[in-house]
Amino acid sequence: MADVIVGCAPMRTTKSTAQMEDEAKLRSELEAALCELGVRILKGKFSGKGGLGRYKGRWIVALDYNLPEHVKVMLLAKAASMFDAGSLKLSQEAQALVERLRTDEKQIKPISMESEESERNKPSK
Repeated sequence: MADVIVGCAPMRTTKSTAQMEDEAKLRSELEAALCELGVRILKGKFSGKGGLGRYKGRWIVALDYNLPEHVKVMLLAKAASMFDAGSLKLSQEAQALVERLRTDEKQIKPISMESEESERNKPSK
């Protein structure tokens, strides 16, 4: 008799409602903090996952509606990690995530909003 091998598909982990609510709360907190800094959050259907960029001297974060909530949180936290920590008003959980991402990117110098304003107000040559 031949040996029969039964394979197992990896179990999908489903997030509890509390975990999904925590992610949504963290996302909205990061969005609010970035908006206070003058970063524009664009939401829509994009062909990519989104990201951070500058357009006409203004910082913009693009988020695709179809992204999972945890990916949106990581994109926003990555964007927040590029700014000076003193200018962000975040909860302890959000601050810990931003600081962890900031230490992962040691070469990036945090952006100060004061230097952004002075650069934006410089006359063009």
